Amino acid sequence: NGTFNFSETAFGSMDEKPEMFKSRRINCVYYARTWNSFEFGKCCDKPEEQALLLMVNNGLSTRQYQRIFEHAQNLNCKLYPSYHKVKGAKQLCCPHSISVTETSAEITLQTLVDHTVSRICHIKFVTEKLRLSTNNAFEVIMKWGCDGS
Repeated sequence: NGTFNFSETAFGSMDEKPEMFKSRRINCVYYARTWNSFEFGKCCDKPEEQALLLMVNNGLSTRQYQRIFEHAQNLNCKLYPSYHKVKGAKQLCCPHSISVTETSAEITLQTLVDHTVSRICHIKFVTEKLRLSTNNAFEVIMKWGCDGS
């Protein structure tokens, strides 16, 4: 079980009970050693996108995320980026030139394809492969459909 009650965690410094964290396998907290030495962004790549993923996968509202962020900040733990930065990452996921009404959403297929290819090209694994490649051009083959295909 990776949960703690307040009495288990209410101690002056991380050095007082490191064995508790070792036994529970909370690596990020244990290796940080003190909250003051932990800096956000050093434990993961693209922290805003990771925070957005956290929100989407857990169905967190904006307010719920902000409460988690504020709680971490109050503990002097810079584990999460501000919602403003997460919102920026979310906006990068949406293609430009999209028209949304109460009953529909419209975008040209070329704009959607361009946006998709652009997002794929920003994936770390893909950029590394492209950097190592001797080819100056590549071809993208995709299937796209709105009927579930």
